Amino acid sequence: MPSLITPKLDDRTFQGIVDEAKSRISQYCPEWTDHNVSDPGVTLIELFAWMIESLLYRLNQVPQLHYIKFLQMFGITLDEPVPATTQVTFWLTKPLKQEVGSEAESLTYTIPVNTEVATTQTDTDRAVVFTTDIEAIVRAPRLEQVFARLTGSDNKLRYSELKNRNLELARGAAGEPIFAARENIIPLPGSALYFGFGEDISYHVIRIALEMRSAGGDNVNPLKPPYVWEVTTGEPEPKHWRVLGSDEVKDTTQALCSNGEIVLHLPKMGKYDAAGKLPSLFWVRVRIRELSPDEIEAGFVPYSSSPQLKSVAGVETMGVEPPVTQGRVVRDEVLGRSEGKPGQRFQLQSAPILRYGARRNVTLVMSQPGKPNEEWQEAESFAESKSSDRHFTLDRISGELRLGPAVRQPDGNLRCYGATPARDAILTIRQYRTGGGLEGNVMRGEINTLRNSIPFVDRVYNRNAAHGGMDAESLDSAMVKASNLIRTRERAITPDDFEFVANRVLQTKISRVKCIQPYPDDAEIAEIGNRVYVVVIARVDSPGRRLNRPDLTVSDADIAELKRRFEDHRPLTMHVDVSSPAFKFVAVHIVLMPAFDADRNEIERQLLARLYRFVNPIIGWTDGQGWPFGRKIRVLDIPNVWQDIPGVHFVQSVELYETDANGERTGEPVDEVSVLRYGVICSGRHSVDFLRSD
Repeated sequence: MPSLITPKLDDRTFQGIVDEAKSRISQYCPEWTDHNVSDPGVTLIELFAWMIESLLYRLNQVPQLHYIKFLQMFGITLDEPVPATTQVTFWLTKPLKQEVGSEAESLTYTIPVNTEVATTQTDTDRAVVFTTDIEAIVRAPRLEQVFARLTGSDNKLRYSELKNRNLELARGAAGEPIFAARENIIPLPGSALYFGFGEDISYHVIRIALEMRSAGGDNVNPLKPPYVWEVTTGEPEPKHWRVLGSDEVKDTTQALCSNGEIVLHLPKMGKYDAAGKLPSLFWVRVRIRELSPDEIEAGFVPYSSSPQLKSVAGVETMGVEPPVTQGRVVRDEVLGRSEGKPGQRFQLQSAPILRYGARRNVTLVMSQPGKPNEEWQEAESFAESKSSDRHFTLDRISGELRLGPAVRQPDGNLRCYGATPARDAILTIRQYRTGGGLEGNVMRGEINTLRNSIPFVDRVYNRNAAHGGMDAESLDSAMVKASNLIRTRERAITPDDFEFVANRVLQTKISRVKCIQPYPDDAEIAEIGNRVYVVVIARVDSPGRRLNRPDLTVSDADIAELKRRFEDHRPLTMHVDVSSPAFKFVAVHIVLMPAFDADRNEIERQLLARLYRFVNPIIGWTDGQGWPFGRKIRVLDIPNVWQDIPGVHFVQSVELYETDANGERTGEPVDEVSVLRYGVICSGRHSVDFLRSD
């Protein structure tokens, strides 16, 4: 079926009008023979042509205006901007430290909620403002327990307490092994040292100073320690531990072989007791991990003996790192006085209005002398509002607040959709947040200005770039959305319907979604019944790189929200499962001959960059829309990658390997790698080798 083209009511142009007028001169005024641009009459023709062209431009906007009014009639509005988010470190002027053996209450500082931080304002760029999402209580870390999970002589792991009341170990002057029961026992992966804190230190930046025996941990590479730092999350297994990234840990102990300190940027934490084997505390641990052959080849060395801890010299708080959202908060804005009539409209001073926390989070307060204040709640529309409901609607793009109208019914009576504020009542918006957009996606280190003076805070800094900011929805996008809304009527029946709903609910959280309906003979999915499967891939900043499974996995909270929203849209007899797809990781190894004068490093950089973009679940495949769900990868798919890279003389071989989730090869090269129908291909660790020219 051909597309419907929006008609132009009049397609004449300025030059066309001028030419038409000149062609009529000989008919209506034969004595006028000078038709050059220097003639005053021709000047008048061009003036009128310009005026007519302006009128035609306005006339041709009529179909667009009708479309907009049609969208408004269906209650379709443009989505407001989405604010960027990140975390900002508030560094203290002086660290907070719990005195050794002290039971006294420690000094605490408070970073209030909605504290404003910003980028530096310049002559050309305005400051981008962010506000804190939570109230951050900065406290000294109260270390209560130090445990070790030791490797015994029988190669089994057991918990053992290492500290007494005043943070000194029950040991001799030489120190005590922290990963093994005795010095001559080789620590196994899983051996760990635990630090238990009595109070919640979520989002804190803490420093742990350790006094180690310098001879402990023989043969280990101090620059590539064979362990990871982890914190407890408070979630059920297997998500009860979270690994800290390399940017969240600064370790100067030379792989726990010398005196030093560990600075940790802690995320949201929770208590953990290891099924009764540990006290219920907020735990931070350093755990020996299993090394892969490639890591060993790269210089990682496992411990041949356990490091030995002499004492915990101190634990202190360096700062706090709460989450922030781009935008500023406006409080107690007076809209004006009510006229006591239905359908009143008021304009907020700042727009657009952002959503945060709850879906509708703007509260209107009506105050009258001698009467208690009344709170009015934002509604999606007035369609279901009764005359007693204190509702209002808010256009978050323009900032216009509307009160319920009164509509004449067929019997002549007026029906009020929502209550009407009393005459002369003062209307006040309690609080709202304004801002959002792409400008909030600032780079690392750009948030460096504290706009609210806070005692004991030295400076602010964002370790990670802000992400997730999106501009307001365009009219063209709303037109596309309107056709889907009219077709589905907020119901999810077909796979396209489920994908449309998922994209609407999590538009800033997911990059791709696929709805799969099992076939009767589908052996890949066990349960058939009245069930559909929706798989989602998380939105990733800078997706043209090697992506790990955590990068691509949507959070449990977002999946739970999507399931909840599907309950409102699905047929009564249908069950909807929402999950991540089955990720299949592969690695490509290319051996090639470069030109004699080619830059090998540049060839390798370009080739790896193209491989990671091509074998990519978000921006991969030939169309750049992501590797197709359920499509296998073959060696024959790869030649598209290097064809126009300068300096490549010829390619000798291309090998395809299956890999584990860390990107390491797991077997021999294969011709193709298949994937389940609800799965997708992802990049492991690709590699390039060069033939010698001699």
